[in-house]
Amino acid sequence: MNILLCYVTPYSLIAVLNGDKTVRVKFPYPAFFDNYSDIWESVYGEALFRLGLKSPLNTIVVCNSQDLLYPLIKGKSVKVVPAQEAFSEFNIPMIFLGEKRVYCPQGCFELNINSEAVFKWFDFEESVVNVTNFFQNRFLYGPAPAESVWEKSFQNALIRAKMQAAFRLVSPNFLETVEELYLSGEALYGFTNFQELLLNFLDAMEVLGFWRLYFDDKAVLGPLAGLYPEKERALKILNKYPFKRVADVFIVPGVASAQIIFEDGKKQTLNLAREGINLVPLSKEELTVKLRLKKGHFEKKVSAGVFGAVFDTRKRPLAFSDLRSERFTIRDNIRKQVRGWGSQIQSSNNKD
Repeated sequence: MNILLCYVTPYSLIAVLNGDKTVRVKFPYPAFFDNYSDIWESVYGEALFRLGLKSPLNTIVVCNSQDLLYPLIKGKSVKVVPAQEAFSEFNIPMIFLGEKRVYCPQGCFELNINSEAVFKWFDFEESVVNVTNFFQNRFLYGPAPAESVWEKSFQNALIRAKMQAAFRLVSPNFLETVEELYLSGEALYGFTNFQELLLNFLDAMEVLGFWRLYFDDKAVLGPLAGLYPEKERALKILNKYPFKRVADVFIVPGVASAQIIFEDGKKQTLNLAREGINLVPLSKEELTVKLRLKKGHFEKKVSAGVFGAVFDTRKRPLAFSDLRSERFTIRDNIRKQVRGWGSQIQSSNNKD
């Protein structure tokens, strides 16, 4: 049976048809909603047209019940599911960063990000007023693709601020009980800098442990959340849009060494005595990593992702100075440390 899955952000509609086609249609600016009487009909019709459909299909729309669009979504073939319900009932290990909220299996939390929080991580030394004006403009008219160096810096600063706020809101109990973790959400749509994505994650995560980190780079998790009662069907669609495996991440402060065991039984010991972030590029084979902790040992299976296995041995909680210059010095030192990751991984893959 054909079905159209939709996710409504505050600024756009994302539609997935049977896991074969995806389109995104922008809504009119929220500031001008009062000037339109048929916003939903217009945008929904545009989505159908782009998908080559002549008539409406059975449609499931995920939308936060607090958003302006929610009461406007209607139609005989349309079922509306509150995003708060869809994401919590879907119950997969995700951190879904929205424009205004973060979703996880525990529920929905308001982000309440302000321009000052973004400015703390903005690369350029200039007046906070410029960042505030751009932030307010984006809030009113929605996000646009980051093209200039200035816009990309703002985008990364915003994502960093949102991710840190999100991980403060999400309960450690959830993070401690999962090993796979999926990053998604409209705040990340179109973001392609995987090094910054990983560094932002590492700087935001305060819980110790191990995670296989994935990224929803095709932006399908929002629409798929509406299929929470039919998880098998949702998984079939996900097979057509596999998430990007970013890295296998160990956050293990105080661990001085780790041992990698290869399939042929050979072993390699990693020196992690220096506090920081350490990368081990991985080949296609699955490896075993053993770590010795104060209270014992544990081991995990790891395999190749964008960045292989990553060991973060920095003490938690991480300390960020209130002085932008000091904060940037620490952040940029980490950036320099990982700048060669891409070449290391390429070199490792060429040996396979």
